[in-house]
Amino acid sequence: MRTFAVGLCLLVAASTASAQIAYVPDAMPSVGGSGNEPMNFPSTTGRYQQVLDAQYLPNQPVRFNAVAFAQAGLSPTQFQVSGDFQLRLAHTTLSCPTANLNNNMPPVPTDLAKVTNGYTYNAPQLSGWADFTTTQDFGYDGMSNLILEVRFRGQNTGLGFVCRTDSRIGRAWASSTSTDNFNASTGSMSCSNGLKTRLVYVSTDVLLAPNTVQVGNTLGIGLSGLKSGDTFQIAASFTNTPLRLTASRTIHLGFDNLFRASVTVGPPIFNNYVNVVPAAGRTGASLRVPNFPALAGVAIYHAAVTVGNGMISGATNTAGTMIIP
Repeated sequence: MRTFAVGLCLLVAASTASAQIAYVPDAMPSVGGSGNEPMNFPSTTGRYQQVLDAQYLPNQPVRFNAVAFAQAGLSPTQFQVSGDFQLRLAHTTLSCPTANLNNNMPPVPTDLAKVTNGYTYNAPQLSGWADFTTTQDFGYDGMSNLILEVRFRGQNTGLGFVCRTDSRIGRAWASSTSTDNFNASTGSMSCSNGLKTRLVYVSTDVLLAPNTVQVGNTLGIGLSGLKSGDTFQIAASFTNTPLRLTASRTIHLGFDNLFRASVTVGPPIFNNYVNVVPAAGRTGASLRVPNFPALAGVAIYHAAVTVGNGMISGATNTAGTMIIP
């Protein structure tokens, strides 16, 4: 089975997954309040977080590949920054963000969008939705709340717009004219008036991994929405960088020593990283984390591909896990 990894990047196939939409808390972008943060902060830098309750999300594992907000006022048609921009998602046990912004986010969230040289979000029409331009998907477990974060530097304060809000969404934020708030550790919070949000998702090719794993313990990996009878290959790396497999498929793993080991070594370290997809389309794998204290603080990223009839038939999201003491 290990020979499967050798030809991994040479195979080509097209995606046939159909997208669906989840609305938090509803599909009515013309109803609700209005809020300036994060798309109309009065300063050039800001950090914004909100919790998306699981009751509004799919009750099965899915892969989110787009996020949209709704516009509540006749404002400029773009949100624009000249510097860093991040749109991030992670599972959370919180029902409302706290004022401690750093503690709200798990250690390895997924960067749906991450740029360092400027970003433009084309605002929706009044009472409409517009998706952010994203480069990564997020694997959702079908049970947990989510925390969503937008943060940036270099906002053009003349290009911002007011978003539609809802009292059922908790939020936290940091913004000022005198401080760089991209990494603000604390801010203001409210358990209401977060932004109405639309999430686009597919239920195929989902990889799930925990936020953290302790040194010396086993890291469990879940796969769902795979095509029965295909062969799957999981890979791991220490970095989260784009690795293009085909014209339409990219996973975010670095081609480092961990990557090479994960597709060649096998048990007892890398368990069930390559196999045939069972009839249910769901399966799992595990990584035995060595009992080396020096590994604490290291992030590990996982993704997988499937192959059927000699071609890549699917590629999952990439999920990150932090090794802790």
